[in-house]
Amino acid sequence: SYSPVVLALARAGDTGGAAKCLRTMIGDEVMPNAVVFSAVLHCYVGQGDVAGADAMLSRLVAEDVELDPRSFDMIIRLCNRQGEHHLAIKWFQHARHMGSMTSACASAACASLAAIGEAAETAALLQ
Repeated sequence: SYSPVVLALARAGDTGGAAKCLRTMIGDEVMPNAVVFSAVLHCYVGQGDVAGADAMLSRLVAEDVELDPRSFDMIIRLCNRQGEHHLAIKWFQHARHMGSMTSACASAACASLAAIGEAAETAALLQ
């Protein structure tokens, strides 16, 4: 079974190994669950890899994987820390559209909107 291997690699912080095993798993037509995807996403976030996290979450969305709201929280906070505010807003809007918005997600999105000078949009979000 692939899942325990992906999870072990992710827990060990081996993002490359976890992502490679995940790709092999999907290539062999074994669909991982949200826990496995989230573990790999968490690796990218832990390394501060915005591009990797964005690519991973984009793939999950494209494959209609049911996502945990924490996935959106993780990437939005990472984008804020890295100054990628437009990307944070993109993921906030997606989370809101999917009904996966949490208070942490909304708070991080407000910070990004404020950082890029979108006061009106920030006010609208808070209503």
